Amino acid sequence: MARALATVNLTPAEATFRIVGSRVDVDARGRAVRAEVTVEIESPKPVGARRPRELTGLVNPDGEHPLMVRIPGESPFFMDVVPVSWDRWLRHVDDTLPPIIDPLCPRVGLPWSYARDFASDLGKALPTVGQLQTAWGPERYPWGENADPRLGRSAAPRYDELPEVGLHPPNRHGIYDLGAWLWSWTADGRLFGGEPAPLGGVEPLDHHRPVAFRMVTPA
Repeated sequence: MARALATVNLTPAEATFRIVGSRVDVDARGRAVRAEVTVEIESPKPVGARRPRELTGLVNPDGEHPLMVRIPGESPFFMDVVPVSWDRWLRHVDDTLPPIIDPLCPRVGLPWSYARDFASDLGKALPTVGQLQTAWGPERYPWGENADPRLGRSAAPRYDELPEVGLHPPNRHGIYDLGAWLWSWTADGRLFGGEPAPLGGVEPLDHHRPVAFRMVTPA
């Protein structure tokens, strides 16, 4: 995604774009070995100037919500399309990137209060369980009923080998990395995800990992 936008000298945070096609090739063990994406770039407009169908999966539609999509509903909201990466974290926090971690990997292992404060400092918040459930959708996985390594990771990574964010295709809302491999901090300090079809949040325990976070803001 980042490389596709870089061909027109835009970063994902600067662009208004939609993924119109993507694919992941996997090896015999289900590991992603190659990813391709086709991006459609648009001009930003006020949200009210777009029809609801036009907003589906459109990242940063108004030019004022970098790396966020609008999730419709009774209380619509914007949500980060990917978990906060190390690259994004380091732009705002004096920290050191571990030598074996790619900057585009999710920032995991933070206490809830650190994630909450990071979001607050940017004028955003951690999502509620209900918001994450809405983004996930009604099916067993965010992409459908069946595990499919071409569409998303359905198990936690072995040996803590974190993949880059946004490696697999987005779900119908345009959200990446909502899957069974990654837990996410919620607004009330619980965890969501980390398993197929999660029902509500769970209290954090040592075996719940890796834990990342993404942010929301009202629409």
